[in-house]
Amino acid sequence: MDKVILKKKSKFKRWYWAAIASTGFFGALSWSLIAPASQHYRASVEGVEIQKVTYRDFAETVTIRGTLVPEVSIFLDAIEGGRVEQVLVEDGAMVSQGQPLLLLSNTSLQLDVISREAQISEQLNNLQNTRLAVEQNSLRLDKELAELDYRIAQHDRRLRQLKVLEDRKVVTQDEVLKIQEDIQFLRRSRELTVASQQLDEKRRVAQLQQLEDSVEQLQRNLEFARNNLDNLTITAPISGRISSLNAKLGESKARGERLGQIDQVSVFKIQADVDEFFLSRLFVGQKSSITINSISYQVVVDRIYPEVKNSRFKIDLTFDEEMPENLTRGQNIIIGLALAQSENQLVIPAGHYLNETGGHWVYVLNEENTATKRMIAIGRQSSTFIEVLQGLSEGEKIITSTYRPFENQPHITFKPET
Repeated sequence: MDKVILKKKSKFKRWYWAAIASTGFFGALSWSLIAPASQHYRASVEGVEIQKVTYRDFAETVTIRGTLVPEVSIFLDAIEGGRVEQVLVEDGAMVSQGQPLLLLSNTSLQLDVISREAQISEQLNNLQNTRLAVEQNSLRLDKELAELDYRIAQHDRRLRQLKVLEDRKVVTQDEVLKIQEDIQFLRRSRELTVASQQLDEKRRVAQLQQLEDSVEQLQRNLEFARNNLDNLTITAPISGRISSLNAKLGESKARGERLGQIDQVSVFKIQADVDEFFLSRLFVGQKSSITINSISYQVVVDRIYPEVKNSRFKIDLTFDEEMPENLTRGQNIIIGLALAQSENQLVIPAGHYLNETGGHWVYVLNEENTATKRMIAIGRQSSTFIEVLQGLSEGEKIITSTYRPFENQPHITFKPET
């Protein structure tokens, strides 16, 4: 049987086509690597801002927003509950210390005062009656002693007479003994009467002291109740501006309910929320500056609240020297808070262009009409400048306007202005 003999392919053709494929691949790869480096994006120079990289005094700052609040604010609370009878001032009005603001009424307190006055009157009557009884008892005992002394004197005289008659055998010895026994009885009765008088005197004195203490306590209670009545008149504890007044005619206010507050408008401070990242870098006495009505003022960190809520903590700042006039509670203040002493550092201007690049690169001008993307490393920041750690040198120029028109191109060639 005849065999079919297959024709073998030439090795030369296989290597030929492999060489062509490899050449095409590496050519495409080389073009993909070389083409971007040689391709330049053409852009208009209009609207492009350019700044130099410079050395200058630099201090890291953080910009925070603060709120003006009075340094002294006192809350108005209802010491005693009651019904609002009169509102004597309007919210926002200036008031003087001691000035009546609100009048409340409370029937229970009024009845309590009347009841305490009646108790005091009753106790005073009891005290007067007890004193009268003590005096009457003292007079009765004095009268009994006088009578006993009189009888003892009579019996002593009778005894002397009987002894004379006994010597003359006119009376018997029994009569003399009887009068002697009567004298002993009277003297013993007198001793018991004196002892009883002393005991009764002590008891009466203790009773009087108790009544006097009771009357004194009732008077203190009455004074306290009257003060509670006085507390129904809400007065200004300090001079200042009343705010957040929460009272309407006929409303019932519970004890301890907040009625408003008074702000001392002569002295203000600034309260601000700061990111917890800066908690360890702030200290009391740290100075900063603010601008109000185009005038710069120095402020000082007066208090740092260590409690962190929602990743933020509070600080109080006070004016270091002169305080502006016509300040208003709730006014917003922009504060440039310095976190360190100023040093001579290589810096670039702050701007939105760094937000667009994440601070990782900038466009550096190579020639008059060419810019190239360059990787950089930045450090501390202030409100106007950013510290450069590496990637730029003093005197180099960078683009500081927005990078959005350049579409993230590695090279830019600016069209000359026509």
